[in-house]
Amino acid sequence: MKEKFDWADFEIFNCRYVVEGVIINETPLHIGAGREEFGATDNPIIRDISGMPYIPGSSLKGVIRNIVEQYLRSKGEYVCDVFISDEEREKLESEGKEPCLVCRIFGNTRLASHVRVFDARPLNGKMDNIGSRTFTAINRILGVVNSGSLFDMEYVEPGSKFRFKMIIDNIDLLGDDPRADPLLYVLCIMINVGFQVGGRKSIGFGHIKLEKGSFSVKKFSVKDGKLVLEDVTADVLKRLEERMIVA
Repeated sequence: MKEKFDWADFEIFNCRYVVEGVIINETPLHIGAGREEFGATDNPIIRDISGMPYIPGSSLKGVIRNIVEQYLRSKGEYVCDVFISDEEREKLESEGKEPCLVCRIFGNTRLASHVRVFDARPLNGKMDNIGSRTFTAINRILGVVNSGSLFDMEYVEPGSKFRFKMIIDNIDLLGDDPRADPLLYVLCIMINVGFQVGGRKSIGFGHIKLEKGSFSVKKFSVKDGKLVLEDVTADVLKRLEERMIVA
């Protein structure tokens, strides 16, 4: 007998939520493309084939998954180690612990993800506000500058805007699916608090937020053999507002 909410439900279509909006970086943003031995900048930012900077969907999804893991652990729920061996995973599965709720949302080495996060590209198709800063490495023992340690680093200036898109399959954000709760928590964090992505986080780089005014959610489902499209932005925002307590 299947569970009410079957986490391995990829053979059917129950619903699809498409979450879109505009991401703005409140602090300098650096997602590196690797050091260049020869070039104008030692540490350039990542760019697409046309030369435009962007935020990789893999980077965004990684942070989103980490937020969900923190949230569930704070509630005392079991969160597995995605790097455990197949033998260990099979043992946990036999004990009813695997896959954990995080894996039932984002997948693992043996299970596909219900969530897809796309590359966030410049809102207007172009971005010229790229800055560069010179850094130096400090010897932690002597407290002095290491000889020959100067390096330049590119970054996207604060206030830049990127398009955000996330697709959630077969998890009803407005239903009683237990997987919906941590996803709503993530959206609440993205809009009201923000999170950091990319490099140099320890000095404040990479803090981004999802603009509430740009936020939209569309729900696709099937009824009587026809595809149904609903704009559920207001309903989702109401759920997010219910999650906020201002002390």
